[in-house]
Amino acid sequence: MTAMMTKPVVQSLRKEVDRFFDRVWEGRPEPSVLAVWHTPADVSDTTDAVTAQIELPGADPKDIRVSIKDQTLLVRGEKKREIELKDANFSNLERCYGTIHRSVDLPWPVDAATASATFKNGVLTVKVDKAADAKGTSIAIKVM
Repeated sequence: MTAMMTKPVVQSLRKEVDRFFDRVWEGRPEPSVLAVWHTPADVSDTTDAVTAQIELPGADPKDIRVSIKDQTLLVRGEKKREIELKDANFSNLERCYGTIHRSVDLPWPVDAATASATFKNGVLTVKVDKAADAKGTSIAIKVM
């Protein structure tokens, strides 16, 4: 794994560990029953565009809102619990429900007006063109 890939992973892990211990000290419930949950994201780019893929298993696309502010992709929504807890005895209760809030810093300046989003098999894919100045220019070389 390269250093570029490792730093975001370590930062994300640190945030999750910090949040977990904050909950423990405050006497709040386990992460699986919290109102806000974290979801993984992949971000890639080509010469012309940036693409973010965010896992939202079990979420209904009509409950998801996507926006771009500055160079940050914001995803908000809600994943609703499908069953009632009061009449069931669980040996495990690990699935997350509640508010979805994910922000993803985009690696390039983007043109938010060109953004498009699709949702398939529990994965939200957001594609947005890079801003004109971020694309750079190609210079033809004359051979003499």
